[in-house]
Amino acid sequence: MACPTGGCADQTVAHDAAVRSPGRGCRSADNLACGAACARGTGGAVATTEAEPGRPQPCAAPSPRSALDAGCALHRQRANAAAPTVTVVVPFFEVSRAPLDRLLHALDQQDYPADLVRIVLVDNNEARVGFLPRPGCASVTLVHAPEPIGSYAARNAGLGLAHSDLVLFTDADCLPHPQWISEMVRALVGSPCCVVAGGSISVTSRDPHRPHVVEDFDRRMHLRQGDYLSRGFAATANLGTCSAVFAHVGSFAAGLLSGGDEEWCERTRAAGVPVIPVTSALVRHPARRTLSSVVTKNRRGCGSPFQKWARAPGPTVAACFGAELLRVRSRWRRLWVDRHPTRPARWCGLVALFVLVEIVRLAECARLAAGGTPERR
Repeated sequence: MACPTGGCADQTVAHDAAVRSPGRGCRSADNLACGAACARGTGGAVATTEAEPGRPQPCAAPSPRSALDAGCALHRQRANAAAPTVTVVVPFFEVSRAPLDRLLHALDQQDYPADLVRIVLVDNNEARVGFLPRPGCASVTLVHAPEPIGSYAARNAGLGLAHSDLVLFTDADCLPHPQWISEMVRALVGSPCCVVAGGSISVTSRDPHRPHVVEDFDRRMHLRQGDYLSRGFAATANLGTCSAVFAHVGSFAAGLLSGGDEEWCERTRAAGVPVIPVTSALVRHPARRTLSSVVTKNRRGCGSPFQKWARAPGPTVAACFGAELLRVRSRWRRLWVDRHPTRPARWCGLVALFVLVEIVRLAECARLAAGGTPERR
């Protein structure tokens, strides 16, 4: 649960042993000034660590804005002399080995120096997944953090190991472009002030020439990073910033199962840290292909306002329902704007899916209002 000040969120992290271990980087006074420490890869070795369930990270008050500016200025000065270190944090839950292998292969093909990149995979499954990267993969640390549940709590666990100048986030089923890291670094280091960078997300179909109607619907309705950026936030499928920003505004709200990226970006903007688009930093995300996966995604999305309502006084259940009804209109407008060129039969299928999904969302809101548990998948 986030602090009332927005300074940080309760989180379970698995980093004590790793931080104290030799060869994992050092903490110098300069690095602490920018909220980061220098880190180098482990030369292809894989480190695994276990989070302690129920152990919260102490809540620290946000640092003064001057400290944030000083930290990022120091980070940029260091970057002029040497390329900054980067940690890529990837949570996963109920994901097979194949997409993780593809992701690690894509990260291994980055044009950024491999010895400056560390990848932290955070396993949020209750039972540890017996996953080991294939030989030749970049430096990878595997963290088992089953509690608290949720992707944002898992990202916080990864942040506990991110002793680097910059932190980037993507999803387990994404495929970053070979220039993804270097483009994000260029945008973050080249900015005159501290920023949060939101890269491009391309939602792809299995067959681009003949997408399934469910894939077509998912592509039109979800992970529209351009729309998100126009509203002042970026999806964590492609997001990055310098470590000083997390030191200043705190980590993600671990209690949220959906919408945590929007909530965190609200805090960064309130702290004077803008969210900027980086269109040249591209990741590809597969479109959902089954009706059940689209329904589950929408059910999870309904949980965010109800979780926020439960965490702090403010919106009522009626207000959450009202906000959901307003979103029906905006989602319909999104589908309507993209209606051309669409064959009549395909358009009818998309409208039928839209009606079904909206019924599911309203039913889910009713279930949550009655005290149901939010969907996490």
